[in-house]
Amino acid sequence: MSYKTHQQPVIYYTISAEDLPGFVSSLIEQYQATQQATPIESKQESDLMTVDEVCNLLHVTPATLHNWHRVGYLTKVKIGRRVLYHRQDVEAIANPHKSN
Repeated sequence: MSYKTHQQPVIYYTISAEDLPGFVSSLIEQYQATQQATPIESKQESDLMTVDEVCNLLHVTPATLHNWHRVGYLTKVKIGRRVLYHRQDVEAIANPHKSN
């Protein structure tokens, strides 16, 4: 069994059929602990902007944002059904001559 996450090495486990339920339970507990430690309204989410916020800031339409994403000019982030954009990317477009 292997689990691969964002650029981390693949980890292989060899477990017996008897140990499988306990192993799965521990994985679920670890996952739930990480989800509880990261509230939905975290700092990361405040670094994201909605389509309306981006449209208002850049004075463009949602269709323009979609086209920009399609051609790779601006990357969107989907959380469930929500489409969001990284604030840093949007600000770079809004202020192209400002160096960070």
